[in-house]
Amino acid sequence: MTCFKPSTACRKRPPEGRDHAPDTLTLRRRDLAAKPDGVLEPFTETHRAPLRAVLDCLPDGAAVSVRGDRFETIWNDLTTWGDITFVVHTRDGGFETKGSPPPPPRNFLV
Repeated sequence: MTCFKPSTACRKRPPEGRDHAPDTLTLRRRDLAAKPDGVLEPFTETHRAPLRAVLDCLPDGAAVSVRGDRFETIWNDLTTWGDITFVVHTRDGGFETKGSPPPPPRNFLV
């Protein structure tokens, strides 16, 4: 087994040719595939896994991790997409809004 993106939770490999119970990674992937439109935070609690480990087990291209110093470049690109829908879920509730992201102010990250 391999994970799409490296993480400690996804590095385990079962012994070749041995019949065994499904490992944690297999169970996570199975449950994610069963409900691909689900909210990840409750999933992390059910599986007792950090969000990073769950994101690392999503199908290739479903989540991308980038360095923080790329934020302004990415945000500037988002401003050219037109209207987009932002969805935020937390333990306390969900929030959804649609609109075009404004450009960041000059020296936003300085």
